[in-house]
Order: sequence, then C-alpha cells, then structure tokens
Amino acid sequence: MSTSEGRKNTHDYNTKLVWDANTSALSFEYKTYSRKYHIQVERKPDLAGSADPMFRGAADRYNPEDLFVAALSSCHLLIYLAVCARANVTVPDYADQASGTTDVNPHGSGHPER
Repeated sequence: MSTSEGRKNTHDYNTKLVWDANTSALSFEYKTYSRKYHIQVERKPDLAGSADPMFRGAADRYNPEDLFVAALSSCHLLIYLAVCARANVTVPDYADQASGTTDVNPHGSGHPER
C-alpha cells in the first residue's frame, strides 16, 4: 500500500496475479486448461488460487468467491472494532461465520458445462 501521488486521503493497493500455466499435455481447451494461479502482494506470502471446483478448479486452493466472502467478513470485523474502540467499548473476542451464495447462469459465462 502506498499513498497516491497528488491525492489526499487515498491509498493504492497493488497485487500481481500469475497464472500457473497450462501443464497438461492436452491442447488448450475449456475442459482441460489449468485454473490455478497465485496472488502476489509485495512483502506478503503468496496466496494460491483457483476456480471453484464447480468450474473445474482445485478444491485445495482459494477461489474468488472464498476471497470475496472473506473480504466482506474482515471489513465488517475491522469496522466493528474501530467503532467499539472509539466508543470505549471493550471487545473480548469476535468470530464470524460468513457465507455467500451465487447463482449460476445456465446460458452465460462461467457455466460449468461449457
């Protein structure tokens, strides 16, 4: 993170996403290409990602939907803690069981059968 040049009260966040190239001996086709990738942020550990298994991804890696729900949950936590701290309310512990639901468009992009 860095402060944006020439703009007050802004911060820039930079990530690099690197696809773990297709290692299959098969040709590059929808049903066979690798969905694995790594998210890189300077001075932080890499995060291994993939598509959801429903979309032919790896179940042992984070998928965009996991990360989206986690981002919302962590934002809620951090806002809650800030509000409590400013109001002099002590928070002894906190846990959140977040979930999200997505609908699959049977005729559009991301369809698992295509």
